[in-house]
Amino acid sequence: MLNSEEKVRLAGNPTVMVCERGTMFSYYDLIVDPWNLEWMKDANFPVVADVTDSLQHPAGKKLDGGGVASGGLHKLILCIARTAVSVGTVGIFMERESKQGEATDEQKH
Repeated sequence: MLNSEEKVRLAGNPTVMVCERGTMFSYYDLIVDPWNLEWMKDANFPVVADVTDSLQHPAGKKLDGGGVASGGLHKLILCIARTAVSVGTVGIFMERESKQGEATDEQKH
């Protein structure tokens, strides 16, 4: 992350914030590792966690009639949010569905 942060600053933006969004594991699992949150803090920039996006299952849900869609692990939202706050992140991002099971266009991606 240090190289990315330096690139942003050299482009003229002195305000840098870093965000944990999970690390790809296997074919469709994003994993949030609290170690990453700690390591990101070592760079002395504010760290935030994108809780809902880090719980996606990209192309992890088979559709009736063929094809795949992204899904997610909604039941882990509070667990990941609490973990991020407990290690000292300065903020969290969370998206919500307007109705249970009905994602907005942005959330479908």
